[in-house]
Amino acid sequence: MHGDILQPVVEAKARTNPVDLAATLIHEVAYATFHSDVTDEIERSKHEVETEAVAYIVGRYFRLDRLPLAVAGRGEGSLEV
Repeated sequence: MHGDILQPVVEAKARTNPVDLAATLIHEVAYATFHSDVTDEIERSKHEVETEAVAYIVGRYFRLDRLPLAVAGRGEGSLEV
């Protein structure tokens, strides 16, 4: 914690594939950094897609061979990859 600013804690379950773990951590850090204070469900869905895009771009930069987990959110009617 720096001064009065609270830092979110990011946790991920262990993965057998280190690429999956890295990609999950990238996603979770991006979400915690940009959207952890969002409470509206519709806005949360939009931010989830943005966060997945960030994880995809960062993963591509570091050559992580992984498809995005979500393309259109995770709710009813979501696209599954």
